[in-house]
Amino acid sequence: MQKMLRAFGQRLAVLRKDQGMTQPDLAFATGLSLNTISNVERGLHDPSVLTASLIQVHLGSPGLELSDDGFLPVASTLPPGKLPFPNLVEPLPVMILNIGAVIQKRRQSMGLTQESLSRISGVHLNTLWNLERGLVVPSISTMFRLLRSLNVRQVRGTLDGIVLI
Repeated sequence: MQKMLRAFGQRLAVLRKDQGMTQPDLAFATGLSLNTISNVERGLHDPSVLTASLIQVHLGSPGLELSDDGFLPVASTLPPGKLPFPNLVEPLPVMILNIGAVIQKRRQSMGLTQESLSRISGVHLNTLWNLERGLVVPSISTMFRLLRSLNVRQVRGTLDGIVLI
């Protein structure tokens, strides 16, 4: 997972610089601490999906590519400072419920039980159960393991929510 966290953080740093932002600029825009931004970019922190999404939205990234190295945020095609989904940063309980519903739908469409997905992904069954019900905020390493096990290649944000490809 350390390799995945480093790849994720390095890509965020590139996107931030491409947007002409400093780490303090990004910390201010997101409301996160400078220490959090720095640690995420260096791969020293396994941020929650909400923290990672907040950073990505403020960098104009419309989604993620999944590779052997991990999550790689997609570069923005928008002018610096323009958010791809201004209303995507919705109330946190709604976002958490949406994440869980998307995972559950994908799992069920593949004919997998929670037990089998838990075994395949290495994510504890209780964590998966709670995630699908919107009761926990997963880290990006947990999401990476789940999405890889669900054969997801891309995660895209849309005006209607999250789409798994």
